[in-house]
Amino acid sequence: MKRCYYILLVLLSLSNQNLAQSPFRSTLTEYSLQEQLESFRQAQGIPGITVAVGRNNQLLFTASCGQADAENQVPVSADTKYRTASVAKTMTAVVIMSLVEEGKVDFDHSVRNYCPDFPDKEWTVSARQLLGHLGGVRH
Repeated sequence: MKRCYYILLVLLSLSNQNLAQSPFRSTLTEYSLQEQLESFRQAQGIPGITVAVGRNNQLLFTASCGQADAENQVPVSADTKYRTASVAKTMTAVVIMSLVEEGKVDFDHSVRNYCPDFPDKEWTVSARQLLGHLGGVRH
C-alpha cells in the first residue's frame, strides 16, 4: 500500500499546473521528468512504471521505464496493463464524485440510467450504493 502512495505522489507531482498550462512541450522538461521517474523507480525497487499527464482531454506527457516482465526482459510501454487492485476503487470514487459535483450523475438514480448494460436486478442499484459497496454486486 505504501508503494501505491508513492506512485500517486509521483503522478501528482508530475501533473503540476505549470506543465499542464504550457501550450508547448519542452524536450528538456520531458527529459528531466523521465530521469526523475527512473530515479524514483530504482529507489523504490519498482520493476516498471508508466505515467501519463493530461488536461482538458489532451495528453501532455507520457513516460515509461523499467520492465513489464523482468524474467523475459520485456520493457514497459504506454500499452502495458497494470493490475491496479483496490487502488481503482479510490480512483473511481473520485471520478464519480467529480461527475456528481458537475451535475452529470445523480447519486440516487439507477446505475442503468448511465450504464444500460448493467445487469437488471429485482431492486434499483444506485451510484451511492455501488460506492458504498451496498449494491449487492458480487466481485
